[in-house]
Amino acid sequence: MKMNEFFDELLMVPGPSQISNRVIQAMVRPAIAHYDPVFFKIFDECCESLKKIFQTKNSDVIILPGTGRISLESAIASVIEPGDEVLNIVDGLFSEWISEMIKTYRGKPIDLKFEWGKPINLEKIKEKLEENNRIKMVTVVHSESSTGALHPIKEIGKIVNKYDKLYFVDAISSLGAIDIKTDEWGIDFCCAASQKCLSAPIGLAILSISEKAWDYMKNRREPPYTFSLNLIKWKQNFIRKPVPRPYPEYPSTHLVYALHEAINIILEEGLENVFKRHKIVGEAVRAGIKAIGLKLFPEESIASDTVTVIRTPNNINVEEILRIMRDKHHVFITGAPPSPHLKGKVFRIGHMGLNASPIYIIPTLSALEETLKELELNFDFGIGVETARKILYR
Repeated sequence: MKMNEFFDELLMVPGPSQISNRVIQAMVRPAIAHYDPVFFKIFDECCESLKKIFQTKNSDVIILPGTGRISLESAIASVIEPGDEVLNIVDGLFSEWISEMIKTYRGKPIDLKFEWGKPINLEKIKEKLEENNRIKMVTVVHSESSTGALHPIKEIGKIVNKYDKLYFVDAISSLGAIDIKTDEWGIDFCCAASQKCLSAPIGLAILSISEKAWDYMKNRREPPYTFSLNLIKWKQNFIRKPVPRPYPEYPSTHLVYALHEAINIILEEGLENVFKRHKIVGEAVRAGIKAIGLKLFPEESIASDTVTVIRTPNNINVEEILRIMRDKHHVFITGAPPSPHLKGKVFRIGHMGLNASPIYIIPTLSALEETLKELELNFDFGIGVETARKILYR
């Protein structure tokens, strides 16, 4: 029986992820005003429940309209002043974008560059902080979904906090799937989004903000160069629950209801179980890919459990892989993000949130094997699925 008799299409990209029926049903409601006290209650419950996923008791959590880039930009816009120096760990496309955001708000990024897909040298971070005490903040992408690499934010946090700098973590493709201890690891800005590991619809930016970060924002020399993304306005106008509670920017009520249900699903499963599920699925996907004879892009020791980035086999056009996967097998995976480093060289499979399950992984690997067989790649047909299945069901 063909897979498309069960699914119209499997969405197996590095975000957005599949959405459960419970989350979809949470949005099926009449229009509700964003200033309705009933909605305020749901919004506040979301923020409080998200603290459990961020594993924080000391930080505030804010939900903004937008995607993960809005969570990144709001933090940068709110804390960076003209001339501020920021140590930006660069080893993928999305860390490059953080550098661009810092420049946009007249900061000075100090890009500490590492080879894409390779481990970060912690000693280099220490050296930079030792030689330049003007650095205000250190930024890092936790799960770099352009390369499939996962970085040691716990260990980086120890270094950053030793030098008493602000610590900024892009957790857009890891929060809700991989263990992040925001308080314990001293993370001042932890940025995320609704549509990836949380398996809610795209459209909400999420971030946690420490008291240390609020103090920096409060003591700025001049106001931020933004209105809607000014986090101080969110704190004053909304988090403190004034009456009325004016938003700097209106949220999408229906998306918040969806996020509320998606958070409930995660907490019902239990964080430790969620982390374990992603770890097993990540291992299964990587093992299946290698069994077929394909190569991972990142060094396997740092491979992320939410996205697998695969080197395109020699003499095969990556666009043909993507086309056959989608048109014939109804599985939507993706190629490289817009970067000359990776264009045509890799393709990516997302396995985060709801996607981190055998019911999605087995059909995806099966479709990939069928596709590669059609493209005349020589391998032991069925070995990828068989290898992954042994790990998923051991």
